[in-house]
Amino acid sequence: MTIIQLIFLLLLIPFFSEPKAVPATTDSIEIPADVCLNPAEFALFNQLNDYRQANALPPIALSRSLTLVAQVHCRDLAINRPHQRDSCNMHSWSRNNNWSACCYTGDHKRAACMWSKPRELSNYQGDGFEIAFHTTAPFINAGKLAAEAMDSWKKSKGHNDVMVNRGTWKNIKWEAVGVGYYGGYATIWFGMEPDPDSTEVTVCQQ
Repeated sequence: MTIIQLIFLLLLIPFFSEPKAVPATTDSIEIPADVCLNPAEFALFNQLNDYRQANALPPIALSRSLTLVAQVHCRDLAINRPHQRDSCNMHSWSRNNNWSACCYTGDHKRAACMWSKPRELSNYQGDGFEIAFHTTAPFINAGKLAAEAMDSWKKSKGHNDVMVNRGTWKNIKWEAVGVGYYGGYATIWFGMEPDPDSTEVTVCQQ
């Protein structure tokens, strides 16, 4: 375990009790052949970098690989709900042939399940660090949804520090970022290595 991984464990998630097994039966989620941004994802990416610019920080490059991971995880959370079981939280993953399952809890015993997801789902070889958000409010528009997620993360010191490289993350340079939104779930995945996949990620055609 690297020092950065250890720091991440200490900052972001409260502690919970010992987990039970992830559900064995889940709906299959296909890995998309193409990656594009829906309006909420596009707004989320722009608002993240606007917030960084307001804090005199450079923008983070949009990563196709990390966006794929973020989008797949949002669908898994919305459809299979691996976090709504015992003490699992939103960094949990259901059982699926395309990735390893885990019930992620506050004791961080399964933290590698998060870090390894970019390698499991894409050619990105670095670790992935995720922040996640959920709302049950009716969808109004993409901009307001993104603003609600950003506001929630800004109010959480641990998550805010990740977004704007403060505190223990001050000397970390994010080289890649991916965004996802589906069914009330939003995630941002950060990486310290550039994405080897240089394919441009564009807004989805309606």
